[in-house]
Amino acid sequence: MLTVFGLMTFSQLLTRKIMLTEISTFVVTSSQMVSATVIMFLNLIFFGNLELPFQASSGTIMTFVYLVFSLAIPFFLYNQAMRHIPVGMASLFLVLVIPLGFLWAAIFMGEEITLLKITGAVLVMIGVVLPHLLQLGIKRYSI
Repeated sequence: MLTVFGLMTFSQLLTRKIMLTEISTFVVTSSQMVSATVIMFLNLIFFGNLELPFQASSGTIMTFVYLVFSLAIPFFLYNQAMRHIPVGMASLFLVLVIPLGFLWAAIFMGEEITLLKITGAVLVMIGVVLPHLLQLGIKRYSI
């Protein structure tokens, strides 16, 4: 897990550096999506079960819709945001996936909302808001 978090941090820093240049957000997002596709395809070839048949169906179409709406559009918007906000703040906003994810899972998938999940979501949201509030307080009292 430490390696994963290290790679995610490196990726965010690299994305921020790229987004501060004149390169189009669409180009950056497209290259990220193509790179991820190539890596996952190689993973499938070396570690996957190639004996399973590929069947084009409505499930395949839904998979493409899922990829566009759950990966391509959010990556594009995140990359666009990286042009305007620092990496640290972007990292804080990124963890909002946790409370929003459990809320959407409850609404669309019928997952149970427990006191533990609510507590965790509130703690995450406090962790996102607290640095911003502290920064506003410091600016207000330093004037």
